[in-house]
Amino acid sequence: MSAPNRINSAWIADQLPYKPGYFPALKTLLLVILLLLARQSAAVEVNGLYDAELPVSGSGAAERNALARQGLAEVLVRVSGSRKILANERIEQALARSDTFLRQFSYVTNSGSTERPEEQQLLQLYFDATLIDGLLRRAKLPLWGKNRPVVLVWLTIDDGQSRHIISAGDDNELKTAVIEHAKRRGVPLLFPLMDLHDEAALPVVEAWGMFKESLLQASARYQPKAILAGRVYRNGDLQWTGRWQFLFNDEMSGLNVTAADVDSFPESAIDFSADLLADFYAVMTARLYDTRISLQVDCVDSVTDYAQVTEYLQNLAAVVDVTVAGVDGGGLLLTLTTEGEVQKMVEAIALDHKLVPQQSHTTSPANPDAITLFYRWNKP
Repeated sequence: MSAPNRINSAWIADQLPYKPGYFPALKTLLLVILLLLARQSAAVEVNGLYDAELPVSGSGAAERNALARQGLAEVLVRVSGSRKILANERIEQALARSDTFLRQFSYVTNSGSTERPEEQQLLQLYFDATLIDGLLRRAKLPLWGKNRPVVLVWLTIDDGQSRHIISAGDDNELKTAVIEHAKRRGVPLLFPLMDLHDEAALPVVEAWGMFKESLLQASARYQPKAILAGRVYRNGDLQWTGRWQFLFNDEMSGLNVTAADVDSFPESAIDFSADLLADFYAVMTARLYDTRISLQVDCVDSVTDYAQVTEYLQNLAAVVDVTVAGVDGGGLLLTLTTEGEVQKMVEAIALDHKLVPQQSHTTSPANPDAITLFYRWNKP
């Protein structure tokens, strides 16, 4: 299995600059490549977790400081995976001095898109990752790493004349809104190709019904960790009305949504999905630096392998420190200092298959709390 898909958090729509009808052969090829990459891994490395981009009317310090507070709040929610943290006293104090967490800022002009052609001035904010993580740890709040599960989106829209499923190649305002909200929460999305295979696997009538088994069968080719299904239509008051279903760990949860505009319609569904995923994958830092485990990794045959294994482990949110305890042929014995539950680290490792489990963990009779995990390094 290869390294995780790094295509900018798998927000597929942003990777396809071609308008419908332009360069169809190339566009189809790109979609097929994206599908193959997505099938290689159920997770991606989400970039830009510590950055924010907000509309701005000028370049004055007062407006910039106000937006820095807003941007910091967005980043803290994205990195922790929880909206509840904003009520924490330490977080409230940090928001009052948001400029101290700011590493860099710049102003850019967005030239617009097919759906939103108007130009817009934006303030780009880049926050210090070390300071953000330290703040969350001191406040004993969750920390959700950049390795995150892909969510496959089946979204059916009724435009008053017909119903259709939004595909990876579509370009419309509803899809744009879904993608923008997902970026805000750091949730990587994948839209279906809607080729002949998908059309046969999930006819529009079944997609509209959002039946669990139909969704699971149609999604098998994409191998997602979670599925977000939605249906939407505009009623007589021109409101966006519909229902969302989120399927994760074989459990389905749903919510009905009515929104005055297209931008608001996906918000609650994305927040709901992000909250559930973070609750499962985020590391609870309330227990700081109190767990040590041994990790036996086989197939580490070179200095390059060694460097890649240690770098990979150090980048996991649950891992505080990695030290080498021994080297034996193609095996590497490591001691990991972790925070939170060890299971959270195991779940994060399982996302991208870089480390393949070889056997159940063992404990020492002399020290039942001493845990050893066994893995094989799956070379990139």
